[in-house]
Amino acid sequence: YEVRTHNFHGTGRSLIPLIRDVLWADIAFCWFAKLDAFYAVLLSRAFGKRSVVVTGGDDVANHSLKGYKYGLCAHPLKRLFPKTTCVLADRLLAVSQSNRAEVIENLGIPPQKVSVVYHGFDPGVYCRAPGVQKDGTAGIVIAQINRENWFVKRPDLFVQAASHLPHVLFKVVGPVEDPRWASRIRTLAPSNVQFVGGRLGRDYVDELARTTVLAQPSEWESFGSSVAEGMLWLRAGPNPNLPSQLPKCENLARNPHINLEVASPEFRCVLELEKCHDKVIPMTL
Repeated sequence: YEVRTHNFHGTGRSLIPLIRDVLWADIAFCWFAKLDAFYAVLLSRAFGKRSVVVTGGDDVANHSLKGYKYGLCAHPLKRLFPKTTCVLADRLLAVSQSNRAEVIENLGIPPQKVSVVYHGFDPGVYCRAPGVQKDGTAGIVIAQINRENWFVKRPDLFVQAASHLPHVLFKVVGPVEDPRWASRIRTLAPSNVQFVGGRLGRDYVDELARTTVLAQPSEWESFGSSVAEGMLWLRAGPNPNLPSQLPKCENLARNPHINLEVASPEFRCVLELEKCHDKVIPMTL
């Protein structure tokens, strides 16, 4: 197959090139049921083409996290984009069983239209480079440091846990998208928390390789990609991982030791990080 990739940069810059690409293609394959997929699916219908949409997270979510409305489906107007996209697409691919359930429940999509195809991670990419060794740190990966991820990824929980383990270096990996929320996290962080910024490509892989414990405190996940990426390090030696949002990570692991639904979540996080620090929690993909 000949594939043409279209990177969407907003209506003004991308709509005309997107029209040309959909006219050229036989099938439009879209990631996430957001504005770009909305346009692609509508154009596919207009031009008699087929369309496939991968649902992947907040596009089909509808949650209230401590009063914060998370997901496009939590907003009456924004919900129209994923709703229209998923109704008109020829096929939907969900990244997990829980993600599929949200598509069906939140958007009223017939179950037979939605299949589950889990994310794949190349072990040839997530491998230890020569000279990169573990440095005894506990690491957390956040896609972006912003208001939304303050409620979803719980960086406050992670940095507060660091104050109970002053002998362990904690790292927050993620680009600053909103300086106000970055400042708020830094205010909470003790001296043993290091903010390394965004990491891409080999730099991101090497950061994972150095980490002894990878934590992903999270109120909601459709898959839990950073946990899966970290789990690949089990191939290269002890590298425990702490997936702390297992109800939505059924595709990754089930570990009875981990549960953040307790009265003092930061204390539970401390206990688990301390137990994990020098031993492996066995997990399988």
